Amino acid sequence: FSPASGTTMGEISEIPPSTATTLRLQLAVACLVMFAEGFFVTQMFPFAAHMVADMRGTVLHVGLYTGMIYGANSMGAILSVRAWARASNKYGLRRCLFVSLTISLVASVIMAWTDSFPISFAILLVRGTVNCNLLITRTGLRKSYHSRGVNDTQAFASVSVAFGAACILGPALGGLLYGLGPSYLRPWTVPMLMGTATYAASFILAARCMEEPAGVGSSEAVGKITEMKPLMVLLVMAGGHSYVYTGWELAYPLLAGMGTTVEGEHWSPANIGSTFMVGSIGLMSFSLLGFAVAARRMGLVRLWVASWCIATAVLFSFPRVLTAAMGAGVDPQSVSVRVLNYGAQLVISILLGGNFVTIQVMVNSYVATRTDGGHVLALANGWLASAQAFVRATSPLATGTLFTLGVESEADHGHFGRSLAFDHLAVIAAVCCIAATWYLPGWAVEQKNAAATGLKSPLLQGKGDP
Repeated sequence: FSPASGTTMGEISEIPPSTATTLRLQLAVACLVMFAEGFFVTQMFPFAAHMVADMRGTVLHVGLYTGMIYGANSMGAILSVRAWARASNKYGLRRCLFVSLTISLVASVIMAWTDSFPISFAILLVRGTVNCNLLITRTGLRKSYHSRGVNDTQAFASVSVAFGAACILGPALGGLLYGLGPSYLRPWTVPMLMGTATYAASFILAARCMEEPAGVGSSEAVGKITEMKPLMVLLVMAGGHSYVYTGWELAYPLLAGMGTTVEGEHWSPANIGSTFMVGSIGLMSFSLLGFAVAARRMGLVRLWVASWCIATAVLFSFPRVLTAAMGAGVDPQSVSVRVLNYGAQLVISILLGGNFVTIQVMVNSYVATRTDGGHVLALANGWLASAQAFVRATSPLATGTLFTLGVESEADHGHFGRSLAFDHLAVIAAVCCIAATWYLPGWAVEQKNAAATGLKSPLLQGKGDP
């Protein structure tokens, strides 16, 4: 919906060909940048623990130090994301994106050649501080579609597909390419340089095709976040969601890599990478073919709650079922164990991965109800990125530490086990479900009242919502 005119947004197929071409180019830029970001992060999943152990020369506390590598980028993002949001309003999205892509490219090259853990941690921390790729991508895409009165739900679902594609190729190529190349290369050099190539391609496409939306240089005042209660709740939901999703991405490889002598399945980086690939294929298929339909039929509230309820059950049960199967002597390479791994990854990837689209559409919809929405959008996405960055920094550290404590307690016949890390993720997931169940139905009513005044928001209610 267009807040300025109160007219209903059309689909991209209903607008002039020249406008449709422009929007598709903006979508292509957004998808490629999202792919580059997703690829650089996910290609480390299968080998991050091995890389950290090689850099430090020991496997002692590998969970904790792997969590530090995972969280370094997000730690840096916490420091700068609000500044980037304001800078994009003042200097323009293109300039900010070019600076960010350049730094990301240079950081990936350094990561490919260093064998020092402190240097790697510092590089990822600095990269996160000057990285605004996701913020600019989401803001620019929303502004391009909204300024032309075109519905952007399918566009953001397509961006999720691009991220899903990165999640397929990232872990798969990361696991397969780890250790390849001449002897003078680090084992992680080749997969890291693949990330460099994606950033270079993103820079070239953005330079040629990205437009600068109207409104650059404006200093129009916007409300404080404390005055935007719906947005504050959305930030809590987004934080909980990213915490659980990031924690799973760390905890699952650690669990899958445990040796058979301690009732583990001892899966290799290639095996773990293939599991992430299966989950990402499911996420791509759902985002491309199923999300928009599910959102219209169920409404985002019911879709969010249902996905969290199922995911919570999987988080709690998966490590226990897998450990019991290994303790019973089931072959780690058997069909049943593969189905168990692939099935759990499919559920987490599809349901929680799809919720990245859900939370973004909710934020866009809330901003659309405000008369200062055009200027609030960058800040809202900045706050969203801040919340996600904060939990992405803390989740790996907490999850890695709890996994280590659980394994050590299990070895000493203590009260906790390797499922401790997954249990704490399940608790966070349950809280997110409760928060959404109690708050969002009331917000749907608020949006319906706003719609009566012409400030409408799409897709907040399904056919059966009150």
